Amino acid sequence: MSIDSQLDFAGLVQAPVMVRVLFCLGLLIAVQMVGYWWYLEGKLLTLEQLRQQERTLKTSIISQTKELSRLPALTRQVNQLERLERKSHQQLLQTHQSSQILQAVDQFAKQHQLSLTHMDWGARHQQIDFDILPLNIELSGYYHDIARFTQKLTHLPQLIHVTEMEFERSRDTSQTVKVTLRAQLYQTVSELSAARHQRGAR
Repeated sequence: MSIDSQLDFAGLVQAPVMVRVLFCLGLLIAVQMVGYWWYLEGKLLTLEQLRQQERTLKTSIISQTKELSRLPALTRQVNQLERLERKSHQQLLQTHQSSQILQAVDQFAKQHQLSLTHMDWGARHQQIDFDILPLNIELSGYYHDIARFTQKLTHLPQLIHVTEMEFERSRDTSQTVKVTLRAQLYQTVSELSAARHQRGAR
């Protein structure tokens, strides 16, 4: 085969000028096509990578646009939660308000012609974010006055939860009743109590 190629090449050298020019032109075009194909292949690969990046960026932009569209609703929810948190905090019994609660209960009893026989705070139950402070009340009077007194307790700014009521008639012939009422108030945790609770949890 190498002999034939040499013969062909020798024949090409002896060929007319026009044939040699056409051969050189064809060879040049073939080399240019190979070079252009090699160059174009790299460009096509780069173009495909850029298209992939474009698709990724479009997906990311669409996702972020959806998240941004939800931002006003999330902001409203956060503001609402903050308002609820502030309102809940205002309903918690502050440390300096314990005596005010006792005075208010005594005043309510007098307003409804009830005889207040006993009132004290129970044992505190520590929670993580607040303390449960039981309030024990014993009083006597007419049933309807006791009902109005109990309703009046719910109008206190502080959150109070009546957990138990026990009724007992004073005498067989009397219309007055004696009631033992147990309620719970929720007090803010002081920094000292919070530190103690954290040490106890460890």
